[in-house]
Amino acid sequence: MSPWLRSYRIELRIEGQTRRYRTPLVFIGVDERELRLPIFGSRKENGQSGLHALVVRGKTRARVMALALAAAVRGIQVVSRTPHLNSIMVDHCKIELPGGWTYVGLDGETIPLRTPLRYRIVRRALTIVAPG
Repeated sequence: MSPWLRSYRIELRIEGQTRRYRTPLVFIGVDERELRLPIFGSRKENGQSGLHALVVRGKTRARVMALALAAAVRGIQVVSRTPHLNSIMVDHCKIELPGGWTYVGLDGETIPLRTPLRYRIVRRALTIVAPG
């Protein structure tokens, strides 16, 4: 088994500018997320609103595992200050992958989706009415 991970092209639009990355792993979540234990994956208290994009810059399996462990123990803010991980809040992004489709983890399920993958957040799109 090769120590190198296959990397993919992604584009993130941030304040009107496009940033391009090659990465073996990207996570897109709604609203800012916690990545330290024991609250891993939960929304960050008083966190930013938007899409939370985590872009792994490491290219080997060992580097990705080391980043995951460091984030779990020390938190994403500490790890995102290294050159191996970018933690970015965006309103929309595009992920290009070869082959025309890929499997994506979505709400705990793995489903096949056509590529490129486009994510965007629509603010105030849902109105909740509750009896008073």
